[in-house]
Amino acid sequence: MLSYFALITLVKLSGLLIPFVWFLIVSTKRWRLWGTLAVVALFIVSYVNTYFNLPDLAYPAMIDGWLMWLIGGLVLVAVLRKFVFNKGAVEARAESEDNIFARFFQRFGLTVGWLGKLLGAAVGAIVVLMVLGSISAVITQMNPTPAVNSIKTEMNNSTKGAPMPVIKDSAETPVVNAPQTVSTDMNNSLNSFKNSNVYDLNHMRVQMYKGKMVYVAPVEFSGGFWRYIHYQKVPGYFMTNATDKNADPKFVSKPMRYTPSAYFNMDADRRISARSMGYTMVGKTSQLEVDNNGTPYYVRTLAKPLSYFNRNYDFKHYKVAVLNTITGKVKVYSPNKVPKFVDVAATPELVSDEVTMFGKYRHGFWNATSFGGHNDVMKQPKLVLKAATS
Repeated sequence: MLSYFALITLVKLSGLLIPFVWFLIVSTKRWRLWGTLAVVALFIVSYVNTYFNLPDLAYPAMIDGWLMWLIGGLVLVAVLRKFVFNKGAVEARAESEDNIFARFFQRFGLTVGWLGKLLGAAVGAIVVLMVLGSISAVITQMNPTPAVNSIKTEMNNSTKGAPMPVIKDSAETPVVNAPQTVSTDMNNSLNSFKNSNVYDLNHMRVQMYKGKMVYVAPVEFSGGFWRYIHYQKVPGYFMTNATDKNADPKFVSKPMRYTPSAYFNMDADRRISARSMGYTMVGKTSQLEVDNNGTPYYVRTLAKPLSYFNRNYDFKHYKVAVLNTITGKVKVYSPNKVPKFVDVAATPELVSDEVTMFGKYRHGFWNATSFGGHNDVMKQPKLVLKAATS
């Protein structure tokens, strides 16, 4: 997996390639050595940052980074070529500028002109990046139509004939056990575990298991790095029938090495991030899904922006990453090819964005403003996200 992050880091820093080649051409032997060491150090720092912070790997964010290194590198090499590698120009400029400020900077081998050009070029580069960012922000905000058009919808003028909510592959009665009650029961069961203070139950969701609707909650590490180092694995997950009032939590022993609460290469989100080049990981963390054999998987939605300038999500062409918590293997699927046991392919956060985008902007940006009259603008249901994540 480390090689994936090395590749990602190389892509992020590839904007330096042209400036670095130019630098090797115009610099001296000594400067080439220091320049090479600086690039290696920069790669190491960028690699560590990418590995631990898991930055956005969608193409617009990658292009922003590429442009930053390209423009910054070109500016730096141009300044070095003009004022450091061209000694005659430095000496001539120093002679023509004889004042208290010039004499002060000359003590450090610099001239006012050198600093002025450097600052001017740096400000110019920053302005270019800010202009590109501003254009992107304006287009993203004022052109939501492509994102709205990517949402699959079915409109009905009345409730008669409108499709009723269907629970995937289920003929069960609706959920009768409140999430809060089930969560309390599961935590009480967890307290009876040996070393229960090491673990926690933070995420619970409803899904289908062998044709029955159940609550599933993974056991996760609690208490920090050193406890993880000692235990390495979590023992399994809890499952409760969601439609039976008398159901008790059942613990399923499936030791999981790859989880969101693990560290380094065992972190589920880090493993998925390594396979998400060009996409944004949606949501705070991965969610557990269990197949009919009881094997636990962590699932996360990967979305990509429409373009560099329009950074609204393309709701039609997203991906779903599925991680085997036992083997650590990650597979990325298109929505129509997701394994059958995955009940929630689109994370609640993505669905919430879809609802907001369609309800607010289906008749365009201006219609949703005070100038457009808010014709047929729908408010976002406040319970969409809560209901999906409870």
